[in-house]
Amino acid sequence: MIKLKDLLLEAELNILLPRRSKEERNKNYITALQKQIQNYIKNGSSGDLDLSYTPIQALPDNLTKVGGYLNLRDTPIKALPNNLTKVGGYLDLSYTPIQALPDNLSVGGGLDLYNTPIQSLPDNLTVGGNLYLNNTQIQALPDNLTVDGYLDLSNTPIKALPDNLSVDGYLDLSNTPIQALPDNLSVGGGLDLNNTPIQSLPDNLSVGGSLDLRYTPIKALPDNLSVGGSLDLRYTPIQALPDNLSVRGSLNLENTPIQALPDNLSVAGDLFLSNTPLSRKYTKKQLRQMCPDVKGNIYIK
Repeated sequence: MIKLKDLLLEAELNILLPRRSKEERNKNYITALQKQIQNYIKNGSSGDLDLSYTPIQALPDNLTKVGGYLNLRDTPIKALPNNLTKVGGYLDLSYTPIQALPDNLSVGGGLDLYNTPIQSLPDNLTVGGNLYLNNTQIQALPDNLTVDGYLDLSNTPIKALPDNLSVDGYLDLSNTPIQALPDNLSVGGGLDLNNTPIQSLPDNLSVGGSLDLRYTPIKALPDNLSVGGSLDLRYTPIQALPDNLSVRGSLNLENTPIQALPDNLSVAGDLFLSNTPLSRKYTKKQLRQMCPDVKGNIYIK
């Protein structure tokens, strides 16, 4: 029979036992995570591997692929193993001190490097979804980069793009020091150049979505420019538009010194002209007669 005195004595001894230190608990946690990773590898590396918000500092060299998504968000990891060449789903490295990626890495889903110190990417990187590089220190993109989704480079120090860059989705270069675009750039979605020092666009540029040129020093647009969405030129020094310009969305020229519009201007959406020399000189009816291929409304106030 257990006596009350014995129970009290046992409780007192447990209270006196020293608690494990934070470092020891952290070490044990990392050991458990490594066992989890080895079990994942043993089971064929199929499915997702979520290590986000953990103290994991490195992945084992025998991790050569991840079948699903690999989530390392907000961890202290600085590099991935060189043998890791394929992530079947999303790869999240946001809010990490990651500095480099392995060569020939293929990511089937999106790749998120938001708010990391990474400065360069490996050659032949393939990203099947969106590539988020905003708020990073990226200064250049590798040759033969393929991005099937959205490419976000906003708020980075990037100044130029590589030749043959193909972006199937949206390309965001807002708030960057970008000065020029390659002649053979292909953008399937929208192109955002808001608040950049770019002064000209390449001939025959084709943008599948909207083109945002607000707060740029651009003064002229190239011939044969094709814009699949809206074209926003607010707060630019643009004074004239090229012949045969076709905009499949709206055209916004508010707060610009635009003085003339081509007779063959085609706008599928609305035309915004408030606070321009045109809005002060002509009536809405006169502007409609000057530009019969504007399908939407014309706004002068």
